[in-house]
Amino acid sequence: KKCEKVHIEVVSDDVYSRSKLSEPINNSNDNLYKLLNGGISLSPDATRIATYVRREILSIPTDKGVTYNLTSSPGAHERNPAWSPDGKKLAYFSDASGEYQVYVMDPNDLSSAKCMTSLKSGYPTGLKWSPDSQKLFFINEKDEMMMVDLASSTTKVLFKASSSSGHTSLKLYRISPDGKWILDVDPSDNTYYVIRMHNIAEGKSYTISSNMYNSFQPIFSDDSKYVFFISSRNFTPSI
Repeated sequence: KKCEKVHIEVVSDDVYSRSKLSEPINNSNDNLYKLLNGGISLSPDATRIATYVRREILSIPTDKGVTYNLTSSPGAHERNPAWSPDGKKLAYFSDASGEYQVYVMDPNDLSSAKCMTSLKSGYPTGLKWSPDSQKLFFINEKDEMMMVDLASSTTKVLFKASSSSGHTSLKLYRISPDGKWILDVDPSDNTYYVIRMHNIAEGKSYTISSNMYNSFQPIFSDDSKYVFFISSRNFTPSI
């Protein structure tokens, strides 16, 4: 028997010799804001977190388990996952078609992703579910509040931002627990922020706070009968 030396070469990506090793998330305020506003979504049973890292939607266990790449689409950019209240569906934005669209999938079936919209252009934001898991809401590039009905696969405009602030006023909108109303904050003509309520079924909008002072951060009570908000009412006149 003859012994011979085997030459083995392991090819390295030399990641540590690069000028910068990019992290998915850093501690900057901008990235933290994006993460907390549409960057993560906790499943209703609190066992998994949906988030997006480097253009992919991931499902991460909150305790122990396996992390799943739900999209695995290197040719597309997925973002803003939103878990349905019943825990059966996951919605997100993807530009797989060439323009950003709303997709819905069963998190347990990676082949179930279905495109629900046919948007022509723009960068939609603010994806949220209705409490009954039957509708989706988002803001389009025209600063319009859009609603997707999953049963009929239709998309319609509910209302438009009443000021030029656009996404600044709409991005923190709230849906009432009974699914009948939407709250948002909008600058009035004198630039003071006011609280607006929008009736989804009737298509009517109401201003419920005064434009004599700034009001913001509105929320509904659990029974949808009351609205709570912060209002700055300290008057400091000067001579």
